[in-house]
Amino acid sequence: SSDTDGDLLPDYNEVTQHGTDPANPDTDGDGLSDHDELSYEGADPTNYDSDGDGLNDYEEVLYGASSETGDYDGDGLTDYEEAKVYFSLPYSPDGDGDMLGDYEEAKVYGTNPISPDGDGDGLWDYNEVTDFMTDPNDADSDDDGYSDGFEVSEGYDPLDASDPGPMN
Repeated sequence: SSDTDGDLLPDYNEVTQHGTDPANPDTDGDGLSDHDELSYEGADPTNYDSDGDGLNDYEEVLYGASSETGDYDGDGLTDYEEAKVYFSLPYSPDGDGDMLGDYEEAKVYGTNPISPDGDGDGLWDYNEVTDFMTDPNDADSDDDGYSDGFEVSEGYDPLDASDPGPMN
């Protein structure tokens, strides 16, 4: 059986079974051969973006996601948002490992889902939100001139500007 485009799919099967172009190894032009797409979970060799999430099927493979669903890790952000907007990992619901999910960081708290300490104060975003109730986007939540992380490490309340600072 002939394989005009060399994509390891017989021409007859491309026409009768898959609806792909036997003269083009990548019918939809997404960067994956028709054969590879048929081997990849959820990919359709006639559809550039099989799951409609904004990442083409080749990019799904590149980022470790899936062409079957638009939110591979189920965290509430589309694979496209994670890969192209927040530069996080579409296959991991917590790209920076700080125990605060990517969706929460991006959509709820406005923190960076790939930086565990977005404001650089020495406290992880998760701890600021859950333990200290400080602002994970403001290194000095009480505006007293001392970072939240420093105040916590010295035993002071990072939300109380009247706390005697370590220099007082």
